[in-house]
Amino acid sequence: MTSTDHIRALIAKALDEFEERPLGATIRRVVRIANLVGDVPTAIRFSHELRDIGADRASNKRDVQRLMTDPSTWADPSGPASMALDGFMADRRRAPGTEDDKIYAHSVEHMDYLDRVFENIGDANMGNREWSEQFHMQSRLNEIRGTIRYRAFMALCGWERQLSYQGVHERIFSAQRARVDQLLAESAPHLVDMFNAAFRRLAEAADGQAGVVVTEELSQAVTSCRRIFKAVADHVYPPEAGALNEQGAKLDDPAYRNRLKEFIKQAVESDSFAATIGAMIAGVYERFAALDRLSSRGVHAELALEEAEWCALNAYLVCGEILRIHEKSAPEISS
Repeated sequence: MTSTDHIRALIAKALDEFEERPLGATIRRVVRIANLVGDVPTAIRFSHELRDIGADRASNKRDVQRLMTDPSTWADPSGPASMALDGFMADRRRAPGTEDDKIYAHSVEHMDYLDRVFENIGDANMGNREWSEQFHMQSRLNEIRGTIRYRAFMALCGWERQLSYQGVHERIFSAQRARVDQLLAESAPHLVDMFNAAFRRLAEAADGQAGVVVTEELSQAVTSCRRIFKAVADHVYPPEAGALNEQGAKLDDPAYRNRLKEFIKQAVESDSFAATIGAMIAGVYERFAALDRLSSRGVHAELALEEAEWCALNAYLVCGEILRIHEKSAPEISS
């Protein structure tokens, strides 16, 4: 089971049992799922529904920060923690729709406890004013719980639809990745290992020393991408010393770009599709050149890794498309 399938199963269970489980249990499920899908604002927002007003504030802060991808934004007015707290306070106002800053900060479990207390007190033991205040408080707490249930249900439904689409994309990409991995392993297994090693070095640099400048690792990653691209060209259109195409362009070993163009020209019947593949290949070449410029002046590890990963992904997808075309082309392409 993939991670997406696991989360979808959690969401389905939470929705199927929504009416049967106590609200507190549902909120804990929502916080867990929000944390798994990376929805930081929602995870923080619903965590406020669980903490009690009597708990230590410093401990509460540390607990909530565990849900944040970037705890340094804790005090940022536009950050997820501040926005989540604003939403919590807006829903919890004693007088909704007003600027009254007094709120009901009780946890959901505390609200349930107050219900039991009020029930045991009984109307006969209260005066009119006390009864009115209690009635108003119970009514408002019920409204708040209704709002919480609504927001929890909508969050679960939103994630369910989001991950349904994501699951389709994941299955499609997984199937294509398996095919490309197999073809690459058959045509250039040693270069794939070099490629993975280069990106591991970049990732280690980014994780180990935030802001460190890298040049060698980035250059090695770009070189690995180029070598894999050339290996794919060698596989689909092997080089031939002294060979030229109809326009007089070389088709020898160094001219792998020309050989890729010639392969597409011979293997793809549709001019529009051939133009599309040609544009994809040109886009990868441009990324190679852009990364060369970055590596020549040195960039921070985090930026280097991000740019190199995008380059790798584009090269991977284009190589996969070229290998797919080669696999489906009936006769073997030759010069």
